[in-house]
Amino acid sequence: MSSSDEDWDTHHNEENQHNTGEVEVDHTDYFIIDQLFDSKDELELEIIKDLSKSPVPPKKIMAHLKQMGLGLNAYMKQIYNAKDHFKKDARGDHTVMQHLIGLLEEHNYYKWIRTDETTHEVIDLMWAHPQSVELLSKFPYVILLDSTYKTNQYKMPLL
Repeated sequence: MSSSDEDWDTHHNEENQHNTGEVEVDHTDYFIIDQLFDSKDELELEIIKDLSKSPVPPKKIMAHLKQMGLGLNAYMKQIYNAKDHFKKDARGDHTVMQHLIGLLEEHNYYKWIRTDETTHEVIDLMWAHPQSVELLSKFPYVILLDSTYKTNQYKMPLL
């Protein structure tokens, strides 16, 4: 493009802005991240952590990373490992069972736990949402059980 063509384009664009009332606006301030990351990997981990808080499956997390131009060298196993690491961090020093019972108490679920008196192992655990218990007291002749079979890592039946 010659310099005369550039001058004409600049003049033409300025003239169109005056005629239509449109003005170009600089939007760069809208895309500033308020947190700085030392590396691309740290940014990826933060995105995985944020998306893991919601029930976003790893496949969609990977797609999101690739859409953002990140995670090009990432594998699904890395996302699974990161999600597992975040779960362990959330648990702290508690076991999975201690963490579960803590969450049930925190959210005011009704819970019934039966343990072996000698080994203190959990034999039975039942919990119910407070609204479910309220509905049961209003409608005691109707009980709905949601049964899930063989979905836990301990190979114990779950009903």
